[in-house]
Amino acid sequence: MILILKMRILPKKGSKDRRAIYLYFIILCIVVAFWVLRDKLHIPSEIFQLPGMGTLKGTVRCTLISPVGNSRYLRMGLAIPYKDRSQWRDIRKAVPRLKHDFMLSMEGSGLETVVQKRDFETLRAHLLRLLNRHVKRPVEQLYFESFFLD
Repeated sequence: MILILKMRILPKKGSKDRRAIYLYFIILCIVVAFWVLRDKLHIPSEIFQLPGMGTLKGTVRCTLISPVGNSRYLRMGLAIPYKDRSQWRDIRKAVPRLKHDFMLSMEGSGLETVVQKRDFETLRAHLLRLLNRHVKRPVEQLYFESFFLD
């Protein structure tokens, strides 16, 4: 003998609770649709941000590896913040050029002493100058995630 239990997930038809559940579901679907289609509908992303999040959307991470002098190598992890999707694309396209320009600048200029002294402010300013040559909108900040000099 099989015992079948009939469970009611929703309240009875026509009740106010059932209409409220449907209304919440419809509102939720509309909010999710706006969030998914926000770029195509040109909805500013500030509407969907929680208070205190700021205007930055995320960071592009990259690693620079370059020889320093004859026997040492530098390995730096960088985080470059971006504000919107177009700036993200722009930075992603500029990262290979940044790596190339940094390696070339290590050979000719006095950057070896800056790296060996670990003068991060001068190094940050130099990297920002190199990066801003290749992007449409200037990048204001750059963060070091790691710094290894072997």
